[in-house]
Amino acid sequence: MARTRQKFIFENYGGTYQLRIASADDLAALEELAEPFWVATSAPASQFTCDPVLLERIDADRNNRIKSSEIRAASRWLLRMLRDRSGVTARSDTLALDALDTGHEESQRLQDTARRILQNLARPDDTTISLGQVRDRQAILSKAIYNGDGVIPPEGVTDQDLRTLIIDVMSTMGSVNDVNGAPGINKELLDAFLSSARDLVTWHRQRDGEAGKDILVPFGEDTVALHALCVTLEHKIDAYYRRCRVAALNDMLGRPGADASPSKAVLEDEAEAAAYLAEAPLARPRPDGVLTLKGEVNPHYRDQLAELADMAVAPVLGEAFDGNALQQSQWERVRQAFAPYDAWAAAKSGGQVETLGLAKLETYLESAAPRRLFDLIDADVAAGKELGATHALEYLLLLQRWMLDLCNNFVSFPYLYDPARRAMFETGRLVMDGQIFNMNLRVADANAHSAAAVRSGMYLIYSEVTGGLEDKPFFIVTPITGGRLTNLGVGKRGVLFDLEGKEWDTRVVNVVDNPVNLREAIAAPFKRLAGLISSAAGKITSSAEQQLQTQITQTTTALEAGVKKGIAATAEQPAEAPPPPAPAPTPAPAQPGGGSGRVRDLVLAGGLAFAALGSAFAYVGKTLNELKGKWWLVLVALAAGLMIVLVPTVLVAFFKLRKRNLSAILEASGWAVNAPMPLTRSLKRLMVRQPAHPKSFRRLRKDLTRAFARAVRINKDEP
Repeated sequence: MARTRQKFIFENYGGTYQLRIASADDLAALEELAEPFWVATSAPASQFTCDPVLLERIDADRNNRIKSSEIRAASRWLLRMLRDRSGVTARSDTLALDALDTGHEESQRLQDTARRILQNLARPDDTTISLGQVRDRQAILSKAIYNGDGVIPPEGVTDQDLRTLIIDVMSTMGSVNDVNGAPGINKELLDAFLSSARDLVTWHRQRDGEAGKDILVPFGEDTVALHALCVTLEHKIDAYYRRCRVAALNDMLGRPGADASPSKAVLEDEAEAAAYLAEAPLARPRPDGVLTLKGEVNPHYRDQLAELADMAVAPVLGEAFDGNALQQSQWERVRQAFAPYDAWAAAKSGGQVETLGLAKLETYLESAAPRRLFDLIDADVAAGKELGATHALEYLLLLQRWMLDLCNNFVSFPYLYDPARRAMFETGRLVMDGQIFNMNLRVADANAHSAAAVRSGMYLIYSEVTGGLEDKPFFIVTPITGGRLTNLGVGKRGVLFDLEGKEWDTRVVNVVDNPVNLREAIAAPFKRLAGLISSAAGKITSSAEQQLQTQITQTTTALEAGVKKGIAATAEQPAEAPPPPAPAPTPAPAQPGGGSGRVRDLVLAGGLAFAALGSAFAYVGKTLNELKGKWWLVLVALAAGLMIVLVPTVLVAFFKLRKRNLSAILEASGWAVNAPMPLTRSLKRLMVRQPAHPKSFRRLRKDLTRAFARAVRINKDEP
């Protein structure tokens, strides 16, 4: 019998068809649903209000974005782990153990982990496990020394012997950091430490054994020092014998030898002299190839050559050495005496741990401390596997709780249109200017977002949201789809109630101006025209006022100067001479810029203005009188003119309002949105609400301020 294929349903939301995801079975459609049919295909993880651990686990590539492929992978894993998916549909954070599909190893491991956690919590008979119980176990494991990384820091070890061993390993072999950043050691470092200690102890035992004492240390306790002396001198001695061979050749051919006289600096400076002697040959080369160790030699090496003769050459050569002359063949015999020691020294291994001392290393190799430390590391690794399984169990519980909600805020957006729900990318409910705005989105940068969201065609307000001293401020954008805009502007304050019910202060910091309804759209050109007229009138009034003030100031200054001049002239006349009678004043012609002329000009201008207005009203009255009974023609003309202005305005406003799109707001926040999200009438009503008093409230329409005003007047009239 052929298997019946499940049919999936697409629902219409404002003209956009979106997949219905109501149960766990609907998640299976994500495997077949191509990305063009998803409402969103990518979004910033910070936009979702849910458990942050879930978003961190879904974000597989750690780029802080949730993509369609990651949603699909999470859904696939969730459905694979469960045979009973009722908990997904119920959005439960409690998992029934028998709901796990134990037919494959991974799910069986999750069930075993759940049972072990319940057993550790002294609840072995429980058949369900909650998210809280899993996280309690995680907290215990995270705080314990066993955190699963295989690294043991010394601070977490109470055994003093093991702690000392860990510190010694760290001091000689280095350290690694655990998951919490604390330095410690792991199995590899302990292995390397023990291997180095073992090699070093074995190397020393080769020298200290019965066979080694005769071969490796022919000079007893002086072997090491004499070997170092030979190593220091061997290059100089070899060079001397080479010079001797050259000298013998020159002597045979009758050629003079090289004469290298020291420079003046060598003769005058002690440091230069010491450096010169250190580089100079041991002695003058002789054709017979003999080096007199205690004869005429380089003063820089005299003491070392004498010590070599007494302590090394004499014991090796015996009676064949006269205590002074050393042939090259004899020198080779001395070197051969140190050959076993050279080979042993070259084979040295484990030098990193030599600073701890041979006795301490032997103690570590013979004690049980390393084995106990290995057991501690193994226990930590085993706990890590359990902790990893606990993380996987936590992830399964988070997916069971949140997967449907996440898909309904990514694959489809039904919660955005449902007044009984809140979308996961919404911030909460904004109350401002006596209105309720239900759609508010968090934004990272208000200025950058507003520049990108202009194409939404919506009136947007950007608010800074602040809380207590410990709360970090953030910004939100609120699309205004209705209501009144009278007081909504920069500086306006309100309160935001987030999805958890917490109250925040808000202050508008930016506005993107667009009409919110047809009435606003029609009125917008006239408001702009009124604003221009008001601005122009203000400029004219301000200019006239300033000009009048200037004229009054000039006139007052001129009068004051004239009075002062008259007083000064009167004071200069003799006291006994009576003033002559003043002649009749002759009116002077008006000077440009004079005070009286300006006043006259103002009066004349005012008269002309009133005359013009009177002429205009007279013309209008005459025209209406000539029309007689045809006054309706005036109304028709006015209506026609008004329609010429209004019809294009209404059409433009209508189409502009029809183009409003919510997806542009999400895209400005970093979303990749496929489906257009036009602002329908129903959605507009959901986003902005005018509050209504409850039915239990009773409103008294009497204006009490009038009664207060009357009381004030009565009190004022009383004596």
